[in-house]
Amino acid sequence: MLTLAEIRVVLDDLRRQRTTRRGRLRDVLFRLATCCGLRVSEIAGLTLGDARLDEERPHLRIRAATAKGGRARCVPLTYDAGTLAPLRAWRDERRSDGAGPDDPFLGALRRDRRGLPLSRGELRRQWIRCCAVLGAERCGRLTIHHGRHSCATHLLAAGVPLPNVRDMLGHSNVSVTSVYLHAAEDPPARHIF
Repeated sequence: MLTLAEIRVVLDDLRRQRTTRRGRLRDVLFRLATCCGLRVSEIAGLTLGDARLDEERPHLRIRAATAKGGRARCVPLTYDAGTLAPLRAWRDERRSDGAGPDDPFLGALRRDRRGLPLSRGELRRQWIRCCAVLGAERCGRLTIHHGRHSCATHLLAAGVPLPNVRDMLGHSNVSVTSVYLHAAEDPPARHIF
């Protein structure tokens, strides 16, 4: 799991990298995993049409085809005020490239593959590169799934009700989500990112 301090360090570093397209992609990827709690398969399957960012209650639609257990859900974007703007900017950038609602939210950047879906392996590698600012030793112990665990733990520590976190993460049972309660007791209960 990433501590709140580590998340802030990574986000600050990614904020500086936003001047490049790769930096913006990494910022969005890190936020999808760590601030929204998405699994790598869900990130890989997310389309522009799944990002409902201009609605009264902005959210990400996770389709049954990409969700673990085949259970569709909506991930609200109301718990982290800092994530919505980068997601909107990325969506707009993808649209300006000609991407449509069925195109991947995070598409490849290389000219010969531009807009094609990123593999789960590539998403994992890019997420680790996001965390490079934490040092090689720390990065060697992290996976993209640690972003999801961090999201769950910090939401619970911030006082988000257990059933809300369960629904956001797509857990089948509240007892699965309650595993994160032990870690959530340690950090101070304050807003996350």
